[in-house]
Amino acid sequence: MKKSYKNYIIIRSIVLLLTIAAIIVLGLYSQYMLMSVSIGILLIELFTWYRQHMRILQEFNQYVEGVQYHDFSQHFNVNGNGIGFPEFKAGFNSINKEFLEIGKEREKQYQYLQKIMDLVDTGILLFESNSGDVMWMNEALRTILGIPFFKNIHALQWRYSNLLQTIEELSGKKKLVITLTKEKVHIKLQLSCSIFQVDDSRMKLIVFQNINEVVDITESQAWHKLLRVLTHEIMNSVAPISSLAATLYKNIDILDTNNLDDLRLGIQTIKTRSEGLLRFA
Repeated sequence: MKKSYKNYIIIRSIVLLLTIAAIIVLGLYSQYMLMSVSIGILLIELFTWYRQHMRILQEFNQYVEGVQYHDFSQHFNVNGNGIGFPEFKAGFNSINKEFLEIGKEREKQYQYLQKIMDLVDTGILLFESNSGDVMWMNEALRTILGIPFFKNIHALQWRYSNLLQTIEELSGKKKLVITLTKEKVHIKLQLSCSIFQVDDSRMKLIVFQNINEVVDITESQAWHKLLRVLTHEIMNSVAPISSLAATLYKNIDILDTNNLDDLRLGIQTIKTRSEGLLRFA
């Protein structure tokens, strides 16, 4: 049969009151022998009560110690026949179960976030601003830097000293572009920063965006545009030269004094266009 703490308190209180009353009555009637026996019974009852509450205190201290070390796997036997009450044990088990569920939910959310952040191609670094201790980094950042892991941002000093200085100086919503040299390959990175407070810690979130591809596309588009302009300008100069040369070639057999002026004008035009092309080159 399960013991109820409420019933235990009521019964124990009644027994103690009756024992004390019996001691008083026996003392009034000078029944000292029976009064001594009653006092002994009273002491046994007090000791039993003390021992019961010390057992409760021991279980409570055991539970508190588990909470301090984040150990919520301990289980209290509610159906046991030992000293203790099921209300406390069931309460401890319920709290442990709730903390375990919260821990599992947080772990799942962390795993989801980790997987999502590893899928993006933007590097992300979170560290404590004062100490430089790294709290979190994703796979994209490891790939960009070519470093599997580092516990503190000052570990970048030996390989990317200019990057470390930029990270330390970066603040607010300011964006900076920096060039890293990794295995003799130049990588352009755009760095943006966000700073926020967590309890007493000042956290700094740095986002690394590889803009090499963007720069290459922009440069390619600029070259294509320049080539179109060059082609247009060259064709504007070559077309009249070709047309005049063909006309002069057709008329060269019927050359007379009447069309010398036209010949001179055509040759002058070809000369002017040719000089323009030489200057353009």
